[in-house]
Amino acid sequence: MAHRSPRVGVKAAMGALVAVATALVFTATPSVSSAAASPHGELRFATSSDIPMLDPLGQNDTASDRALDMIYDQLVEYNQTNEGLHPALAKRYTVSKDGLTYTFYLRPNVKFSNGDPLTAEDVIYSLNRITSQNATPSGPAPYGSSYSDIVGYQKWFDSKAQARIGKPGMSGLTSPAPGVVRIKLQVAQPYFLYELAMAAGSVVDAKVAQKYGADYQLHATGTGPFKLQSWNRGHRMVLVANPKSWKGAPKVAKIVYDENVSYDLQMLRFEKGQYDFVFGPLPSEIYAKVLASPALKKLYHEAPWNAYTYLAFNTTKPPFDNVYLRQAAN
Repeated sequence: MAHRSPRVGVKAAMGALVAVATALVFTATPSVSSAAASPHGELRFATSSDIPMLDPLGQNDTASDRALDMIYDQLVEYNQTNEGLHPALAKRYTVSKDGLTYTFYLRPNVKFSNGDPLTAEDVIYSLNRITSQNATPSGPAPYGSSYSDIVGYQKWFDSKAQARIGKPGMSGLTSPAPGVVRIKLQVAQPYFLYELAMAAGSVVDAKVAQKYGADYQLHATGTGPFKLQSWNRGHRMVLVANPKSWKGAPKVAKIVYDENVSYDLQMLRFEKGQYDFVFGPLPSEIYAKVLASPALKKLYHEAPWNAYTYLAFNTTKPPFDNVYLRQAAN
């Protein structure tokens, strides 16, 4: 199902936002933003919930996604219109005629925010890490099974092993030459590249992830346009520009991301100029207020956003344990 994503526009800040943090505007519901950039080069906004995770392993919510997209990159990524993919950490890639073998050629001289060089081993480690049965303290990663079509997935998952740098994981992941990653699938999947473009496909610094283990997210290290400066969990996260970003240093020097701020308080701070954006889904009364206010409505914009919206039912409990009812619903 295709949606259009309402947002209220920035003027000076929008160029920076679209250039270096496009994920911020990929919301399916109304959002608002102020007309002026922070005089201190800061982009300020909030989420009504906490930010559960700064590790691609736990990617499963919008609040975390926004931060992950600013810290990490993937082999391929969505373009700014969100209508297709283009190369990211992979400068180019090839797909075999049978659709089973993908070969990615990494961009040269890409560095993580701490200065470590990006290697093929980091990519392989990241994919083995997220598909491990012990990916998180509570078990498999929410989206680890997205890569279950890679050759050797089931054997690797059943082994209950932890990913290790340079150690065997999925047999379908190899590096035939420095800076080259080859992925072999068991079955051709036309959507495989799109799965690699998800936040779950983010490439982490293998050395840092291996060093800190379960505490890695407090030391999150990626190749994205921003890096973690501080995180008072449940209250505020501060990201600063990553001067080592292969895309070039972002135009915004700092991003202040507050947690657990109600929408009423977000709107109040927005109208006082303390926040640059208010993200949806907005409560209906606030959405109505935005449209009813000439000043706020003037800042309201829409951008294309592709998504699937669905309802999931527990098919082990009545009435949806009845296959005929499910067929009727379909």
